[in-house]
This record gives sequence, C-alpha cells and structure tokens, in this order.
Amino acid sequence: MGKRGKDLERVENALMSAWKEDPPFEFGPGWNEAVMRDIRSRSFPAWTGGEPGSLGPLVLKFSAVAAAVTVLFVIFALESDIASFHDLAMMFLDDPAGFIISPPSV
Repeated sequence: MGKRGKDLERVENALMSAWKEDPPFEFGPGWNEAVMRDIRSRSFPAWTGGEPGSLGPLVLKFSAVAAAVTVLFVIFALESDIASFHDLAMMFLDDPAGFIISPPSV
C-alpha cells in the first residue's frame, strides 16, 4: 500500500470516528435572525434595480401603465355609442387589427 492508500485510510478512519461520536449540534442565540438578515440582503437588490441587468422595477412600472390603459379602454367602450357588448364582440371578431387601431364608432 502506497502513501496515497495510507492517506485515504487515515481520512476514512477520521470520518468514521467523527460520524460515530455525532455530538448534538446547537445553533447560537442569534442564528435565526442572522440567516433571515442574510436572505433579505441577498434578495433586496433584485427588486430595487441594484443588480446589473435586473428588470424588476421596469416590469412593475410597465404593468401598472398597461393596467391603467386597459381601464381607460374599458371606460371608452362602455361610454361609446355601441349598442351592446355583442356588437362590440362582433366588430372585434370581424376585424381584430382594425378594431384595435381605429375607434369602434367608425
């Protein structure tokens, strides 16, 4: 048996003796708070734009604008002189692109 075999045997013996002893592991008094603080510090930059290439704030702003535009379109559709939602649906199904581009009252 060469030097490598003896080293391997020593490491195996050390691991087996450590496994057999198996002392109970106890966390320190502030361990939970330290872990949560570390998790918060790692996840915070992704939503504030702190990391390069993160799109979190841009996506949130775009979705808010898209929701506002959708509400305006619904109000416009309800206030226009379209007789019913059935007529609106038929106009959309006849020409979806034209319906989106031109006002529905034309």
